Amino acid sequence: FEQKSDLRPGVGGGIQINGGAAILSRLGLKEQVIAAGNPLERVLSRNVDGTELLDIRIPELIRGTGAKPPLLNIIDMAAVARKQLVADDGTVLVFLIMRDKLQQMLADSLPSDSVKFNKELVGLAESSDGREVRCTFADGEEASFDLVVGCDGVKSKVRAKILGAESAIYSGVRILFGIAAHSEGPDGCRPPEIQREVHQWFGEGAYTFTASYGGITGQKFDQIAIITADSNMTPENSEWGMSDRRAEMLRIIDQTKMPKELRDTAERAQRF
Repeated sequence: FEQKSDLRPGVGGGIQINGGAAILSRLGLKEQVIAAGNPLERVLSRNVDGTELLDIRIPELIRGTGAKPPLLNIIDMAAVARKQLVADDGTVLVFLIMRDKLQQMLADSLPSDSVKFNKELVGLAESSDGREVRCTFADGEEASFDLVVGCDGVKSKVRAKILGAESAIYSGVRILFGIAAHSEGPDGCRPPEIQREVHQWFGEGAYTFTASYGGITGQKFDQIAIITADSNMTPENSEWGMSDRRAEMLRIIDQTKMPKELRDTAERAQRF
């Protein structure tokens, strides 16, 4: 049940799926995941002065063929992960994918009419014998189920019905995202040689990263994220679109001396 009228492309950012990719593979969606996602092969972390903090080669780490970073020597990550994250054909199931592409892929795998749109949940009640959960929707329809799973975000109505109203606590951490679609030309995307890498940068008062994700219609998208400490409570940004956040991103990038890679992605971003 989805309260919106359709699956909205161009909404949301990118995510990394590894354990999730393994589960989807078991459900028969391995080929779809491989076709939709951008393989993640490396995570490289550095200070803004270029000092290397961490360099993880994902396939080698999972297959157990490469040296483990010191922090991962405490457990054999490869032995734990290999059975789950390496497919029978040897494909390492670690991908970067846009949320709207993942949503589309999941919806396409279901029988027709499985997803019901324009269904806003307004009521939730467990039967007296505890065997059913009755859902009431804004259009007046009611339906009973053996199990209800709430996947409705930080303002979850399902959680509120079960636990009662909760007041949000401002964390003091602010995150800015920007999404840039790949376009033709050498300046239309992150360089090809790093498109399968997540680059993390640490500066005074800010942590940032850039990565490239598989998206709708097979197109790739670059994402930039900037995480800062901010004691000033800021209204939540619940919609993606054009805004003055580009200027704010560029200000933080320059102020914290982040590298050109980040500025280029922020300047190309079409939505925030």
